[in-house]
Amino acid sequence: MLAAGESRRFWPLSARAHKSLFVLDGMTLLERTLRSLAAAGVERFVVVQSPTSATPIRPSDVLPETIDGARIDYVEQPEPAGQGDALLRCSELISDEFLLVQPENINAGTIAAEFAADEDAGQAVTVAVTPRDDWQLYAVVEHDGPVLNAIVEKPQSAPEPTPLCNMGIYLLHRDFLDYVSAVKPDPYAMITAIEKAAGDGRARIMRTAAQFLPLKYPGHLWGHLRSLHDGELPGDERTGRLIVGPGAVIGSRSRLDNAILGPGVTVGASTRTARVEQWDDLDAVVIGPGAIVGSRVRLARGVRIGADAVVRDAAVVEDDVPDGAVVG
Repeated sequence: MLAAGESRRFWPLSARAHKSLFVLDGMTLLERTLRSLAAAGVERFVVVQSPTSATPIRPSDVLPETIDGARIDYVEQPEPAGQGDALLRCSELISDEFLLVQPENINAGTIAAEFAADEDAGQAVTVAVTPRDDWQLYAVVEHDGPVLNAIVEKPQSAPEPTPLCNMGIYLLHRDFLDYVSAVKPDPYAMITAIEKAAGDGRARIMRTAAQFLPLKYPGHLWGHLRSLHDGELPGDERTGRLIVGPGAVIGSRSRLDNAILGPGVTVGASTRTARVEQWDDLDAVVIGPGAIVGSRVRLARGVRIGADAVVRDAAVVEDDVPDGAVVG
């Protein structure tokens, strides 16, 4: 389980913890993913996390000791050196066959069950894929049927309008580590190793029926929330649709629509987000952990307010506010 790294695009919600530790509907995304996998029969977990010098809150600080009886071990990745480096640091703890999972995949158990039912043809790696029409943000796979030929990160073009994209969930055999060890140790080592395995005819794709729930930007949390509520979002145009982290407080007569509040946020009375006709997930107003937003503040579409920042009463915020800044 890859829960290290800086999660820069997830700022300001990643100011204190990895993005997978965001609490949504009472549980971190990471724990939801682990529970989904445990329900599918996974018996042991290895979580890769950053050192305490890089993030104040780590998975080992908040997760239970076991998930439905499945043990959790932790491995530290000193620097954000990519998935290949993270995988090699787990080499002494992994079995002959294992899953490598991005921790925001809260429906990973469904994909694990599909892997278990998929024919094992001796491949070193099988990549879970699904079609996306916003493929420019992801890694597109080139393939001949189930045979994987290449993976192209954030391509400029695609062979079809909705090409198959890498979901960040892999079924690996232990000898895949040899491919990772043989490539240059950089942030793209994982992809390079997969392509080397493909060159040996040992890489496949598995097209999954599970929903792809990426988490690059805070606005992607809306997709996760919809998946937990049968495709619907809590709230409406009158009350405002928002995601509220633990300990956040919102003053009376405030209307925050398409807004995401981190833990410990305070919003004063009569503060409002801009009214927009077209509601876009990625244009969410995002307020980082510990930030204080005063009364009668007006927040423009898509602005981000950093962790522990202060926005004074009656301010109009049209640009991002850095962590710890005081504006208005």
